[in-house]
Amino acid sequence: MKYFKNIIEFTNFFNSDEVCRKFLEDGRWPNGVVCPFCQSTNVCRFSDNKRFKCREKTCRKIFSVTVGSIYENSKVPLQKWFLAMYLIGNHKKGISSHQLARDLGITQKSAWFVLHRIREMYVDKSEEKSSNMVQIDETYVGGKMKNKHKSIRGKAHAENRSHIDNKTPVVALLEQDSKVKVQVWDSSKQTLKDMVRAHVDKNTVVVTDSFIAYRGLDKEYLQHEVVNHNLDEYVNAS
Repeated sequence: MKYFKNIIEFTNFFNSDEVCRKFLEDGRWPNGVVCPFCQSTNVCRFSDNKRFKCREKTCRKIFSVTVGSIYENSKVPLQKWFLAMYLIGNHKKGISSHQLARDLGITQKSAWFVLHRIREMYVDKSEEKSSNMVQIDETYVGGKMKNKHKSIRGKAHAENRSHIDNKTPVVALLEQDSKVKVQVWDSSKQTLKDMVRAHVDKNTVVVTDSFIAYRGLDKEYLQHEVVNHNLDEYVNAS
């Protein structure tokens, strides 16, 4: 995959829909076009240079390189799809559909559609468990109670709820030299150890803080390392 230093290099390279389509075809079919319906290589290309037809008598279907992809059935040009992915990937704090619409010169409705399809593409749908060293930590996400509407603050005070009750608990699992999995933790349905069991292979070194909810993992996993934040530990030297 070519590396681009800036948006100018990116747009100069992907300067037309034809270039984008050729890029997709080379990536999807490096050894020649394959029918996505019957996997036959006996296909012909239409004169528009975009569509193909399967020659197999049992298939005969017409398709393009976008079939089965996030670009399928979209009227947004491929060049704008590619630029959208570049922009989304380079906005560390995210980008709104309104901003994306202005940047691409499309409607907000189309930008919303593009944005959500790209985000869905990034979702890891595999159920494979982490097998390298895994670091696990939990936090609470949500605004401060003082910034909430008066009615919400009043209800929380009446119910004697703490500031934590106002927030959503989230657990992050970082696999060494790999990816991060972030899950909302519903404490009414599962424990933290249940979360670990669901996402981490048993033959794994697990690193957590000293929260009591993690106790007992050493009996289930290859090794359980504990970092004690109360002692100003944030890295386990062992």
